[in-house]
Amino acid sequence: DVVCAAILACMGFALEDRVWPFAGAALLCGLIRPEGFVFAAPLTLLVIWRTRASLRTYKALLFGLILPGIAYFLWRWTYFGEFLPLPFYVKAEAEREVLGRFLRDSFLNLALMLPAMGIGALALILSARLGALRPRLVCAVLLAVALPALGFYCAMNLIQNIGNRFFAFVPLLAVFAICAVPGPWLRAALLATMAAMLAQTMPLEFERGALKSNDRSIAAGMAAFAPPVRMAVTEAGAIAFGSGGEVIDLWGLNTAAFSRMPATGADFAAMQVDLAVMHYPGAYSCAVMMERYRALRAGGVQGPWDIKTRSWPGMVESVLSGVDPEKYAFYA
Repeated sequence: DVVCAAILACMGFALEDRVWPFAGAALLCGLIRPEGFVFAAPLTLLVIWRTRASLRTYKALLFGLILPGIAYFLWRWTYFGEFLPLPFYVKAEAEREVLGRFLRDSFLNLALMLPAMGIGALALILSARLGALRPRLVCAVLLAVALPALGFYCAMNLIQNIGNRFFAFVPLLAVFAICAVPGPWLRAALLATMAAMLAQTMPLEFERGALKSNDRSIAAGMAAFAPPVRMAVTEAGAIAFGSGGEVIDLWGLNTAAFSRMPATGADFAAMQVDLAVMHYPGAYSCAVMMERYRALRAGGVQGPWDIKTRSWPGMVESVLSGVDPEKYAFYA
């Protein structure tokens, strides 16, 4: 994963006080994912403190990170018309049950990473006990990344957290801690133990090669249409990317019009799109979507609905209510 690679590079360069490479890796974190600053900002402060706020450090950070970051921020603000990245608006809206700040479901997702957190903590203890080089610095780097990131993600509504991907950095931090442990056999044992424990707690996501190949074939066929296809999607994947047409993100992660509140059936009816590609939460089965569509129609739904909700089932069913069966054919 490119995001994890960028985070790991930031941590490694911060550990070695390599300021220019660190600035480039930190900028890459922010360019790849909008929340990349959550990882880069505390490490930047650590680098400034470690290098005693030298002129060389400020120069590298200014020209390698801050000025390019501001330029990208201003361009994105102009392009989307929103001050913050669109995913922040989408994922910040939620009912926070824990202390009024955090989401219970986010903590449940984090709990799946407890084996990695435990192994990482054990690795830090072993590093200190066995005389590893700079164990305190390794611990400082890990805490600078872990604490802000964990707090941020536990406060966000983690929509589309497939395979617990938003907490994928946790095992990465554990690997970073394990690499500081002296002795190759001990490191190998820790890595094997963590992998075995995660295999028991993490839901394994298997890539469906045939379906992905079919997605690419559909996208290639649509790319030949003139004029280009106009589509609405709940997830911008291979079909949307490869079609070359206009894509409307019903969630608002990429479409500013729906960043404050997702699309409704009334919105869909007004879009006049050629194609809608939608997924139902919990089960990415075409049969589930067909069942929901038929249930809506059989129930005598008088659409389109104008129900605005951040609930994934609610949003999908609201959009489905705006599908005119005389204008669209349903494929599952």
